[in-house]
Amino acid sequence: NFSLRFLNENGGALNECADRGTAISTKMRRILIALVAVQLAALIWLFWWGNDTVPAPLSGVTAQCWQPLHSTNQEHVAMMSMTAGLPARFAACVRANRLAYAKRHGLEYCEFREPLAYTASFSWQKLIGLKMLLNDGKRSTVWYLDADAFLANMSISVFDRILARYPHKHAIFTWDYTQLKGVQAGVFLLRNTAWTGSLLERWYASWRLVTPNKWYSDRFALHSWIALNSAEAAGHMAILPCSAMDSVPLCSHQADFVYHGATGIHVSAKRKYDDLFARMCAHAKPVRGDPRLSGSLVTFPRHGHFNSSLRRHRMRLSLMS
Repeated sequence: NFSLRFLNENGGALNECADRGTAISTKMRRILIALVAVQLAALIWLFWWGNDTVPAPLSGVTAQCWQPLHSTNQEHVAMMSMTAGLPARFAACVRANRLAYAKRHGLEYCEFREPLAYTASFSWQKLIGLKMLLNDGKRSTVWYLDADAFLANMSISVFDRILARYPHKHAIFTWDYTQLKGVQAGVFLLRNTAWTGSLLERWYASWRLVTPNKWYSDRFALHSWIALNSAEAAGHMAILPCSAMDSVPLCSHQADFVYHGATGIHVSAKRKYDDLFARMCAHAKPVRGDPRLSGSLVTFPRHGHFNSSLRRHRMRLSLMS
């Protein structure tokens, strides 16, 4: 009797609450449908009208290059790095590291100190810089190195270790510390060929294959392109173990040539560069040198070794000038 009386007395209020709940859920459904429609429209617009070609750099942006004073190399190889937005002292250390190696082995070094585009994320802008350096026809090969990659042993020649062993490969990359993680895109060599120019364009266009992600997009796009074009990639590309020239912290081999301090998304940019500077640059001493090549050249300890406890991220670097 009580239940019946409660329902009779409050039935109208209960019905009103139910109607209101139905109205709210209907409104939420409409909002969600509208959001999904907007996202789909944006994806369709990007798919059909998005930029598929590597864009030109911003007006007035050029690379600052240091030419080798003496070189007997048959290939004109240019090292390339991007230091836009990096702390000044860290950028100077990167420059010194590149120039010390370039001077010793007769390489050119080119550096982009300003953003190359405002419509492409920083990780994609290297493709714009690579296209610039390759298109002028002066260079037979461009060796790209992320700013957090350091030449750890100046005595090793990139010609002897890499280029001479793969004379017919147009592009040379490395795997991550395990092939399951895919191909690294932080240190690699591109020879100046028509196929390489095509690769840059198709790599840039392959952003459609990946979910937009500001950390992994360019690298995952490259890995996806290789997977979808495996026969072509095998004919034109060499993909080496990480220890060959891109020893990331979890690389299972001794990093005796290029150490790449990639830390992923788990470390803030400031902490990362402060840590790298402390380990790799803090004890460098400035020296006087040929202004045509040295710039802000610094020397590093002549003795010692590169000893890395990779899994604990405890590293000691000795750069030999």
